[in-house]
Amino acid sequence: MQEKLSVIVLNSSARIENGESVCFNASIAIKWFVPEIHSDAARRLLASDHTFLVPDFFLPEVVNIF
Repeated sequence: MQEKLSVIVLNSSARIENGESVCFNASIAIKWFVPEIHSDAARRLLASDHTFLVPDFFLPEVVNIF
């Protein structure tokens, strides 16, 4: 069975079903800590019932932001 994967675009009107796997990069994760446009949507994503996937370079991207 192949798992369904959604790529997150915060300003999209697409609906993501609970339990789906979602992939995002540092630009979304940083919105959990730095108030900017779409931060509220990023926080809702964090509180959801999804499996989170990130690219291999996720941590270096996040560290580079700070």
